[in-house]
Amino acid sequence: MAHSWIVSLLTMVLLVGCGSQGNEYPDDPATPEPTEPEPTEPEPTEPEPTEPEPTEPEPTEPEPTEPPVTELKCPINDVPHFGVVSDLFTTPTWQTLADATAADDFTFTLTLASDTYGVFMYPAALGSATFTNTATNVSGAWQGATWSDGNINPNSNGPVLVMVDGVPWLAHRTDFPSLGEVSFAVDFANSGSVGDTLNCDIFGYPSASDHNLQWLADVTSQTETPIPGEPEPEPEPEPTTETCIVVDQPHYGVVSSLFTTATIEQLFEASAANDFAFSLNITDGQYGIVAYPAALGEATFRQGTSVSGPAANWDGATWAQGDTAGGSGPVMIRIDNQPWFIYRTESAGGGLQTFNVDVGRAGAINAEVECDVSEYPLASDHSLDWASVIPTTTETPLPDTAGSCRVSDLPRFGAATSNINHTTDIAALASTFTATSGQRFQQTLLASEFAYLAYPAALGEATFINESNGLVTAWAGATWNIADTVGTAFTPIVVQHQNEPWFVYRNDLVGPSSLDFSVSFERDLALNASTDCTGIDAYPGESVGTFTSNNTVVGLELYATGTVDTVLESGVVEGNEWRLNTTDLANGDYHLYFVLGVNGAQKLLAGPVTVTVTAGQLPATVHDVDAAPWILQ
Repeated sequence: MAHSWIVSLLTMVLLVGCGSQGNEYPDDPATPEPTEPEPTEPEPTEPEPTEPEPTEPEPTEPEPTEPPVTELKCPINDVPHFGVVSDLFTTPTWQTLADATAADDFTFTLTLASDTYGVFMYPAALGSATFTNTATNVSGAWQGATWSDGNINPNSNGPVLVMVDGVPWLAHRTDFPSLGEVSFAVDFANSGSVGDTLNCDIFGYPSASDHNLQWLADVTSQTETPIPGEPEPEPEPEPTTETCIVVDQPHYGVVSSLFTTATIEQLFEASAANDFAFSLNITDGQYGIVAYPAALGEATFRQGTSVSGPAANWDGATWAQGDTAGGSGPVMIRIDNQPWFIYRTESAGGGLQTFNVDVGRAGAINAEVECDVSEYPLASDHSLDWASVIPTTTETPLPDTAGSCRVSDLPRFGAATSNINHTTDIAALASTFTATSGQRFQQTLLASEFAYLAYPAALGEATFINESNGLVTAWAGATWNIADTVGTAFTPIVVQHQNEPWFVYRNDLVGPSSLDFSVSFERDLALNASTDCTGIDAYPGESVGTFTSNNTVVGLELYATGTVDTVLESGVVEGNEWRLNTTDLANGDYHLYFVLGVNGAQKLLAGPVTVTVTAGQLPATVHDVDAAPWILQ
């Protein structure tokens, strides 16, 4: 019995020792037992479990996967944009898209002409868009971004997805083209401002690239994506100055409409990149235009040939055609990447008019100057499509052949009460042939009017047939004094026009009458064709010389010796060169005066200079204008 009690006690001691070993001791059985005796009585706490505390149980089933992502955080990095494209499969320019005033619901109007579609694109953060026709109050009609042009695809509707500066945008297209003028109200599912970040669902939308909408690839927002809470950085200012080159002389002419393309034949060329005077016969429905390299600076237009004459109204290039008010100054275009200025008369018509143009700075061809054209309105903004045909230095060059001359333009004809002696007179002739070959033409003459025909001398002499009787008739009057009934020469005169020699013929008889003539030319040449003109000096024509002066000279006049009562001939100046046509004057001495300006009815003249006419010509003399006495008439 005693032995059994001892065995039970030892068993209990062993069990208690093994239970405490799991919490306070290492598992190594070699660790020695503590020397301190175990307390004879157990502590009053619950005994520690004999097994370690269980960790979080491992799930018996696999964890569920993350739900699919259906929303992202998308910034509103710009306002919506809308506009018109002629084909969704070509790239329109950024200027074809207008921008809304805010990233909010709004109403907009588009004019969809033949074969053009409306496009509308906006940050995807604004959610789905609903379009309502304001005239019919019917929603829809903007599903076509996912269609082929004009073909309804029942399995494809709604917008397409495109990235703009790394931000998702949605793009819609009208279902059909050619809707005319139509207005829509657009309502977005979400509201926000530029700079906000909203939840957006972009999954499920087809990509624009999947539909070959290449034009979307070139569209970028006008502002960088703003970082919420941080101020937007100030953009670096772009340089506005550039090197402008005097690539050509000024050009001038008339157009019947600013919204159709003018033909090159309607534009004439000044002889130098400098101040110049010119005349135009601007008939009803026509406007005058002047274009020149912007390197010459802005221009001042005056009526007549005087530097102090009344101002002429040439601000119309910045107006819509038919308007009576608008901006002032020129519009700017680029030809061969060089800026040009274009001026237009403010109103149409006005008949034969003479203008004096003072450019801001004179320049030789190829001269360079630093200029800033960034503030000028663009011709493209005013639909001035005709500007693209203004001749440049890339036009057909003249052959480098001594004595050659070129068919620089089409023949012109019209009526005048005084002899046509200079380039401005030729430009004022109202009518133009349709080709460089001979044609039949009619001209009605009023009292005191003569009929004239002018054309490039490269075509050779002309033969005139009177259609009323079938007879060949001489047009010899260009060499006669306007008051003579007959002269001594029966050939045309030569006048420099567009830097080429031109023949000028005048019908012998004064009006009133109605003329009907056919004309043929010695040579059959196309525009810009060249030929040998070494014998051109045998024809009477303009006398040419040069002058020196510290004053502004605007013209010259020839009088009978000792008088300033009646002008016998008027000449022109271009740069420091003078031109005067005396082919209809008798041999003898005359007094030449240089015109310095007009003050009301008075002319400021420098002279006289005695000159001698021989066989209708003046010697090519250099005149010192400042050495002549001053006469105020």
